Amino acid sequence: MGFGDLVAKTQADEASTSPRIDLKQVILDHYERKEVRPPPDLKNLYYRASGLAYVCPRQEVLRNVHQVSAHVLKPAEELANYDVGTGMHHVMQNLILPDPEVDVLRGAWRCVSCGHVHGELVGRAVYDAAIRRPSSCFDCGGKEFLYKEYFLQDHVLCTGGHMDGILVLPGYDGMGLFELKSISQNGARKVKNCPQMEHVIQANVYMHLANLRWAKILYWVKGVYALDKNLIEHHLEPDPEVWGRIEAMLRSIRSGMETGELPDRICAHRTCEMAQSCPVLNQCFGDVDPDNVVGII
Repeated sequence: MGFGDLVAKTQADEASTSPRIDLKQVILDHYERKEVRPPPDLKNLYYRASGLAYVCPRQEVLRNVHQVSAHVLKPAEELANYDVGTGMHHVMQNLILPDPEVDVLRGAWRCVSCGHVHGELVGRAVYDAAIRRPSSCFDCGGKEFLYKEYFLQDHVLCTGGHMDGILVLPGYDGMGLFELKSISQNGARKVKNCPQMEHVIQANVYMHLANLRWAKILYWVKGVYALDKNLIEHHLEPDPEVWGRIEAMLRSIRSGMETGELPDRICAHRTCEMAQSCPVLNQCFGDVDPDNVVGII
């Protein structure tokens, strides 16, 4: 028996003895994910700008005071949609916006050949560091690059995140923020005239941290094949009121953890939809029926 025949026989034997698993099930298993979020810690306090709209300051303080973890089940559909959005980001950041005929994207670029990053922040302001995609790497001469998103963080307020990109557009002063969001056709109807509030909050955090004067939020509608209807664009300028509320909320969390003073309750009553998934529901509302204890993990 030749070597090739032996390999084929071994594979056939393995196939006959191993349980058959469909590719679909492999993918579903990959996206099945549960998270346990430990109690917030003042030493490692950090809130992603993209999630600030869903933060309850009172819950964060109570979880810290009572050392309560939060068990979070992330739907497979949500995680899969996130990966689809990641693919869309790659297309915009590496194929469309930096194309020499378009040339509106600025930022940092990692050489595929040697890994050297051009346009790194390294203590500089965004508008000083961000560059167009290089034509070649001055370290190795490589011609291929991948966009590297800037990470910005406010160490006092404990928030920040990765910006999708920096734009230079004709008719606009200086550099602006680029934020790309994938969205369903149903969601697209809701953002036709104005962006989602969570994205407004995120953009204002980034504009504040990067000292940018404007932002573009671009919604890419999934499942629509007419490109002019596939893209929904919104222009934003920094909103002092939005930033003021963000700052006040984050300061209330830190202050509450330091002093024990609880921020105001967001939920009107314990049967609110948001309250039902709260891990410190009983600590928040008190006066619990001992036969109906919920919310404690």
